[in-house]
Amino acid sequence: MTQKEFYTCVGYLANPVRKTLIEAELKDKDMVRLAGLYSSWTGGLSLPNTTSSGPIFILKPNADKWGIEWRMYLLSNTNLPPALLSIREAASMRRPGYASYNYRTSHGDEINQLLQTGFLLGGSQNITRIQSYVPATFLTDFNTGFSL
Repeated sequence: MTQKEFYTCVGYLANPVRKTLIEAELKDKDMVRLAGLYSSWTGGLSLPNTTSSGPIFILKPNADKWGIEWRMYLLSNTNLPPALLSIREAASMRRPGYASYNYRTSHGDEINQLLQTGFLLGGSQNITRIQSYVPATFLTDFNTGFSL
């Protein structure tokens, strides 16, 4: 994905109508690592509180998972940027209770980049915060994505 494509996606996902939700799923043994990564990516912020409804899900010690797994959900329209189309997963992959979302991805690298560009764990994204991470040379791309 080019930087132009990335910042178009950032704008698209920052639009409140998308209801972009980012979650992490991990074993308890990985919480310290997650806290360190999250703090470094978000400018020193602490992790949000963990509840039974997210945005951090602690798995049982014997769960068949490794490391930190990321999930992003959003409401999409027919103008989804092509770069997001390439990482889309089937609607059947979403968690029970997430029927209102029609898009999901678990592509960790892309989600990590979003967390380093102003997005936060949870479902309430701050447009002003996200825009402050967008370099001036890519504001037009951000605005294009936001208006899709």
